[in-house]
Amino acid sequence: MGYVDYSLNDDELLVKVLDLKNLTNKQTYHLSLKEISDVSKEEYQGWKKIEFIHRGLEFVFIWSGFGEYDYFKRDALSQIVDNHL
Repeated sequence: MGYVDYSLNDDELLVKVLDLKNLTNKQTYHLSLKEISDVSKEEYQGWKKIEFIHRGLEFVFIWSGFGEYDYFKRDALSQIVDNHL
């Protein structure tokens, strides 16, 4: 669990996670869009939530506002869906 920074290029979602328990611990994940599965979106306690599986790891993104959910849903999810069609 942590703060997340992500970017998207042609076929990869780059996710950087800053651990909330140890603010010096940062992990970086290079997620191939073709390997993302089981994508779902819903609300969690009034906040927007998107989750998916990549190579057996579950990724869950929860947004409290500021438009990031709309960007992620529009850009990242559309590319993920396009890769699975």
